[in-house]
Amino acid sequence: MARLVRERNPAWKGGRRQRRDGYWLIWTEAGERLEHRVVMASVLGRELRDDEIVHHRDGDKSNNDPRNLEIMSQAKHASIHAPELLARRNGHRGQFNPRAKLTEADVAVIRSNDASGRALAARFGVNPSTIHRIRNGSGWL
Repeated sequence: MARLVRERNPAWKGGRRQRRDGYWLIWTEAGERLEHRVVMASVLGRELRDDEIVHHRDGDKSNNDPRNLEIMSQAKHASIHAPELLARRNGHRGQFNPRAKLTEADVAVIRSNDASGRALAARFGVNPSTIHRIRNGSGWL
């Protein structure tokens, strides 16, 4: 009895599947490999070294068109993506946090106001402990 592997299996999709992070994996004789690395190796006519990074110029991890791929060092790749990573990390701080109830102006008022923590909490619709953390510098930028 023939095993239902690859093309003989009715669920076979050509040996290509997308990972959760957006990269495509393809089946090769060497096993499953990242498609963008296989495409770049084909363009170069050689296998990639471990220290060579394949960058997607348009930022779309699923776009493995050779014109969209560029080979570079890890350091150069990191320098390209560092600004967006920093913006993403810092973009969710303070009033830019999707769950923020206060603005920077509100925080300035809280820090300069002598009213009780409970009164300010009621005024701004936050917990009194939030007012306390803002005043002692541990709860806001």
